[in-house]
Amino acid sequence: MFRDSLIAVLGARFLVLAIRSITPLCILYCCLIWMRYSPIKHWFPFILGIYASLETAFFFLVYVPRYLYLQQTTTQAPPSGRLQERQALFQKCIDTIPDPERFISLWNRGTPVEKIHRENLKEWVCWAFLNKGSWTVAEDDELEEYVCRLENLLGYRLPEGKGSSKSMRVFLDWVNMLHRPLIYYVGGVGLLDITTYFRMRYQGYRHYTVSSWFLSFPFRPQTTLSKHRSPSKHFSYWYRPHTSPDTLPILFIHGMGILFSYQSFFNDFSKFTKEPNNDGIGLIAIETLPISFRMSHPALLHEDICTEILSILDHHGWNKFVLTSASYGTAISSQLLRDNRIAPRIGPMILVDPIPFLLHLPDTTYNFTRRKPRSVTEIFLHYFASTDMGAAHTLCRRFFWNECILWKEDLMNCGRRTTVVFSERDMVIDAHAIGEYLTRNSNLTAIEDRGREDGEWKSRWWTGGELDILWFEGIDHGEILNAPIDRKILIEVVLNYCRGESTPVTRRDAVE
Repeated sequence: MFRDSLIAVLGARFLVLAIRSITPLCILYCCLIWMRYSPIKHWFPFILGIYASLETAFFFLVYVPRYLYLQQTTTQAPPSGRLQERQALFQKCIDTIPDPERFISLWNRGTPVEKIHRENLKEWVCWAFLNKGSWTVAEDDELEEYVCRLENLLGYRLPEGKGSSKSMRVFLDWVNMLHRPLIYYVGGVGLLDITTYFRMRYQGYRHYTVSSWFLSFPFRPQTTLSKHRSPSKHFSYWYRPHTSPDTLPILFIHGMGILFSYQSFFNDFSKFTKEPNNDGIGLIAIETLPISFRMSHPALLHEDICTEILSILDHHGWNKFVLTSASYGTAISSQLLRDNRIAPRIGPMILVDPIPFLLHLPDTTYNFTRRKPRSVTEIFLHYFASTDMGAAHTLCRRFFWNECILWKEDLMNCGRRTTVVFSERDMVIDAHAIGEYLTRNSNLTAIEDRGREDGEWKSRWWTGGELDILWFEGIDHGEILNAPIDRKILIEVVLNYCRGESTPVTRRDAVE
């Protein structure tokens, strides 16, 4: 957690500005050289000229063409289903809207509700429930019904016609991407990737590489040292053999970022599995390159994701496993749950900072794609994650909310234990609203539940029951993996699931 002092905020903005200034300065320097003028004398201009030329070439020959290509690559949205299915989905959505005015305002990029007209709202409803940008005369009655029901939720009617507000319609909107210099990829992402590779090897994990390591950038030459080939065309992964006949192995799916940020988790997991009761527990950690801050193939669609992960599970003979995922990885987990081939193999689940719940609420989309950053954490999220080429393209062209959304009933009465982990200061999802939803009486809507004692569920601790909620105060999205005590609790829950037990886990307040 970064402290949001004035100096810290200015420092964060300066760092981002400094990185973004590298390429323009290199282009300027190349122009000066072309005009036969170098502002720097002696031997240094030669080295600087080579570097400036590389940065300039990378911008014009790699970044610009790829930027234009990704903007134009619009994936066909999935079918919206039958009318009855859409109506049922809409009913679920309006029942779980805690604040109708905020809901409509944020989906219209923060525009005050009084400035939003009915046609503006109808455009958003068309995108959200019909999965397209315009509608036919035959579809107008259905959209009108949805708009009227949202107005009933508001308690008043919106102005007729179309106003100036513009809604967020993610797979139709422009993809917001920002350039990163060549040195960022090579000296930053590439170096951390190499460090991660050797640390994982040292901890006893085996790397299963895809055949075309050079098709992503930065290149991954270290993976040529891997003796094993992935059965998947696009997913490389780390593997720890599962040798225990009495426990379940773990399938781990990471969120946005490189596996370097999960190193402490894997290191602690290795230490825990040296204990006699945890010995022999295996793990597969999938590497999802399109959301790993590198240039790679576009993110796979739902069917392809499930097919390729299934090939990995079959390769190792895993017929039952504990599914553990974090952040964007929980969206992939929701797709696995809907796949008839994989769902029967999924045992207990741990969802950390989950994306899929209440995806119809605007918070995740707005916070990740449209929010103007103000705090230090928001500044870093915006530049290093939200506007990364792969991450932005994945969210805007390969992510469909109604394909990934999870409901409480998906976790209940299915013979599967689930733990959902929240961070109090989560800047991506509305952790409080999701927690309220998961602990709410199923007969109540979000508005009817407003009178409940605030936060009572946050003080509950892990029981090993059908659905457990863990609420960690004082941390932000993804920080549980960097906090030793919180990470220890998470691993204890995972290993309980592996052993099929409900042994009490460490209480955070007892340690603190």
